[in-house]
Amino acid sequence: MNTIPCKQCAHFEQQFKYVGGRRVDVWYGWCRKRSVYPAKEWDAGRPFDVDVKRVAEGAHRSKPFIVSRTGTQADCTEVMTGG
Repeated sequence: MNTIPCKQCAHFEQQFKYVGGRRVDVWYGWCRKRSVYPAKEWDAGRPFDVDVKRVAEGAHRSKPFIVSRTGTQADCTEVMTGG
């Protein structure tokens, strides 16, 4: 059983929102290992990691696996600390 919070996992990708032109952390992130990313990056300033799974070219829907940054996924077998 996993006891490591998602924000401490190397696979956690923090998500942001823009407030007054500044990027601010939100309460959640994507799990890089359990998500399926869009075929192309949506922000050229933040390209996806090279090893993430992507949807097929021409597909319109990604499949994010959303996790709370302070939460723990007890059933996670992909957890890895460090980065």
